[in-house]
Amino acid sequence: MKRLVIISGLLSGAFVTLVFLLNNPVSSAGLSGAAGKNAYYWNVLEFAGNNFSPAGLLGLRGDTGGSSLGAEEVALANASILLLQDSSGQPVAIATRLSSVSKGGDIFSGNVGTETYTNIFWPNRGSVFMQGYENRWPLIRDDLLSVFGPSEDAEYAVSAAANDRAETGIVGGSGQLVGVGGSYSETLRPDPDKPGHYAGMISLITPTE
Repeated sequence: MKRLVIISGLLSGAFVTLVFLLNNPVSSAGLSGAAGKNAYYWNVLEFAGNNFSPAGLLGLRGDTGGSSLGAEEVALANASILLLQDSSGQPVAIATRLSSVSKGGDIFSGNVGTETYTNIFWPNRGSVFMQGYENRWPLIRDDLLSVFGPSEDAEYAVSAAANDRAETGIVGGSGQLVGVGGSYSETLRPDPDKPGHYAGMISLITPTE
């Protein structure tokens, strides 16, 4: 009887822990952005490296989640080329992005982050460089819950405040955009054309708005 009570207690504790993780009340809230004149929808043209699967995001040894870059030092990073479109679906810009799993994440506080460095280039206009932090915990949570059925029309506001209070937002520009500053926010959604990958929307907020 005593053994049964101990086992029941362990199972109950594990269940409570799982429920807490999946519905974490202290999870970092995403910074949402409206689709305005400086909002762009993007999809990935080229991609290499860790695709940030749940195992890859949690840094589990031996699982980077995607194609390897061939070196252990960059096993938790990826590189991609993005095509940006306006609200009418017209391609208007191209971007390069480097991302890496953040070492400051904490699954028990609902914060599993990635650090992103994005350079957007508009032909004959200029470019902006942006540094950001994304909390990918909502994607992991939904992946775990997918055993009960896939999420339909899932969309995630992933931009969040960095754990170490590092500067985020638009940190530089070139061409006609020299001196530009401001912030940005980003949402992700599963890419129906590329299973296991995401497309998204990025909203730029500049001081003139």
